[in-house]
Amino acid sequence: MFHYIIRRILIAIPVLFGVTVFSFFIINLAPGNPVDMYVNPSATPDQIAMAKHNLGLDQPVWMQYIHWLGQLLHGNLGISYSTHGPVSDVIASHIGPTVLLMGTSLIVGYLIAIPLGISQRHAPIFLD
Repeated sequence: MFHYIIRRILIAIPVLFGVTVFSFFIINLAPGNPVDMYVNPSATPDQIAMAKHNLGLDQPVWMQYIHWLGQLLHGNLGISYSTHGPVSDVIASHIGPTVLLMGTSLIVGYLIAIPLGISQRHAPIFLD
């Protein structure tokens, strides 16, 4: 059993790495530029370049990924481009409604699935 658990953990590591790579690059393929949300619409090109430098968006995408992954491993999820606040605060504010929705759907699913499963178990089976 111990070897099975270790093997599953070792399989999970590259899967998690692949998910982070996929997620990061999909997010970076999105149209638009996060700098547009940070600067004033009448900002000069120098101000826009400074904002890109401050956000690290002037670096190659692979370098941005390595920096992001390093911060993630330290527990820093970064700053939200839309709210300008920590991402961990945004996630924390949505945990309650998410758990409520998941719990409710699980209970409703069980209330439907268990009676259906019991009634199907005792149903006669007709073979042709």
